[in-house]
Amino acid sequence: MEKKLASSETTELFVPTPAVLTAARMLTATERLLTLRCQDGLPLGHDPGQFVQVSIFGLEEAPISICSAGRADATFELCVRRMGRVTGALHELKPGQEVGVRGPFGHGFPAEELAGKDLVLVAGGIGLAPLRSLIQHCLAHRGRFGRLTLLHGAKQPAELLFREELPQWRRPQPGTPHALRGGQVRALHD
Repeated sequence: MEKKLASSETTELFVPTPAVLTAARMLTATERLLTLRCQDGLPLGHDPGQFVQVSIFGLEEAPISICSAGRADATFELCVRRMGRVTGALHELKPGQEVGVRGPFGHGFPAEELAGKDLVLVAGGIGLAPLRSLIQHCLAHRGRFGRLTLLHGAKQPAELLFREELPQWRRPQPGTPHALRGGQVRALHD
């Protein structure tokens, strides 16, 4: 049964929460990783696989997948591919500047239902961004999940996302027999 929202909760879904850019770095020639914190200091409260609507004040908004698990410092990360006006403006943001955030939206991945199971995660290109939130969640709660296997690729090797994190993902976590596994990474060609 679907939960009925109170009038004030419904209104809040339509009003962006100001969020401050705390850090940013380029991942590839077209993808930038943004670290944000809601101005009110509260955590976003998202589940792995959910997304937010990000607005640049004076422009419009765009849906962007959250690519990090929940964090103690209440920051969250978005992987933004430069595609249009909003994403182009997000690529130009400097730390300390604000955006509007609505959400989180979507059902996300059923992490609780996946507990105790072996997981095979498959992604291509930007599709790794929402899976990264699930990978981080699984690694943070390693004892709850079976084997993790990641199969991912991109059109060109230079387009592979989160390359610097792969060695960390592959390391066994304390108290667990294994870490995320994956085959040799190869670029996918047309």
